[in-house]
Amino acid sequence: MSPLRLRFRFPDGKQVTLSDVSPDETYGALISRVLKDAKLRVEPERVLIAGHPPRVVEASADVEVSTILKSGDSLIVEPPKRTKRTRKRTATQARSASATSARDARGNVSVVTDLTRNAEEIDSGDEWKPDASNAEDDEVIEVELTKPGTGKRRRVAKPNGTAVTGGGVATLDGVKRKRSERKDAGEVLETLVGEDARGLIGAALAQSVEKRVEELDVCGKSFREGLRSALEKRQWEAEGERRYEAWLAKRYEIIDKGGVTFKVRYRALGARAWTEEASMFKVPPELLTEAFRGVLKNREEREKLRVNTMAIVSPRSFWNMVRLFGERVEEELERLVPDGDWSFMGSRRRKLSAKASRNLQQSADVVHID
Repeated sequence: MSPLRLRFRFPDGKQVTLSDVSPDETYGALISRVLKDAKLRVEPERVLIAGHPPRVVEASADVEVSTILKSGDSLIVEPPKRTKRTRKRTATQARSASATSARDARGNVSVVTDLTRNAEEIDSGDEWKPDASNAEDDEVIEVELTKPGTGKRRRVAKPNGTAVTGGGVATLDGVKRKRSERKDAGEVLETLVGEDARGLIGAALAQSVEKRVEELDVCGKSFREGLRSALEKRQWEAEGERRYEAWLAKRYEIIDKGGVTFKVRYRALGARAWTEEASMFKVPPELLTEAFRGVLKNREEREKLRVNTMAIVSPRSFWNMVRLFGERVEEELERLVPDGDWSFMGSRRRKLSAKASRNLQQSADVVHID
């Protein structure tokens, strides 16, 4: 058998083409050879063959290449998925990390001065007093110790000698309350805008926040409208691409009702269900000729006469051409308008820059006087 020609592509854009792959070469040797040519040391996890849809090559390292691949295949080599590596902390490290602050389920933070003692010291029943030298502010320090296995709270003396039960929390208005008496955001706002010396500051703050929210709402509305327009345009282009692919694959049906209208249904590549277009009028070749002749006169608009673009911008013209000429749409376009300039059909579409467009417009506006 003749050697195989295979092309390999990597996620970073690198490509490797092998033209001398022996049919008897093993799958493992081929992968090692590709990685060596690409100067990679990571073993790939899988190889995908481009197609509709792509399929995963599942083979062992000793399988011959000719049994799973064919000449001309274009393959995508995917790297293995990386997993996060976590490091376990010891019990001492965990206690040290929790010695600075502790946050409960409701988001309240309690500053703790010393929690490095082990469970045996807490179980011994000895009263423990926090070190006042570690406390930055005695008024906001709250300590709650729970005896392991009991679920009961123990009373702890504060540095100044007063006993607390750990039920109070600090709030925005400076008043310490129990959890059942905490104020929500609305009550705090009412306190800020009250009839006291801080009322004006609170009112100005609330007004600025409200104005900022209105500005954000306007920006969000513009963003949503732009996103919706972009999605609609992309959906419109995708439908035209599916029409063109179905026409190339001959997966369409022209349903002639016998009158002045007809219907078309097609099945896109990779789809199980058929897509049915709305009823369209039959356009005779004479009208198509006049329409195409007018479009050819405009340098920018004539790009829409390409078959793939016509399927997007004018489904009615596209399906009428398919109804009349089948798979010979491109050839019959030039026959419909023989005196037109169809040279652009065989070249790549080029978009002029803003400066080139201005120069072209200026040259067209020049009046030659003999």
